[in-house]
Amino acid sequence: MNPNEQKLINSLRFQAMDHHPTLKPHSFFKNKFEVSLFYVDNHVDLVLTVRALLYLAMKAIDPEICDDINKKYVMI
Repeated sequence: MNPNEQKLINSLRFQAMDHHPTLKPHSFFKNKFEVSLFYVDNHVDLVLTVRALLYLAMKAIDPEICDDINKKYVMI
C-alpha cells in the first residue's frame, strides 16, 4: 500500500472514532460501527429501504438507468 493510501486510511480511522449521531462503535465487533437512528417496523420495511437506497445510488451513478424495477411494482 502506498503512503498516501495509508495516510488516508489512518485519517479515516481517526475521524471514525469521533462521535457521529448515526454511527456508534459496535459492542461486539471491534473496529466496526453500527448504524443508530435507523428504525424499521419489520423485515419488509428493511428490505424496501435497502432497495430504495440501492436504486438511489444507481440513479446517482447513471441517471439514464431504466425504471423497469419500479414499473413492475406500481399499483394501479
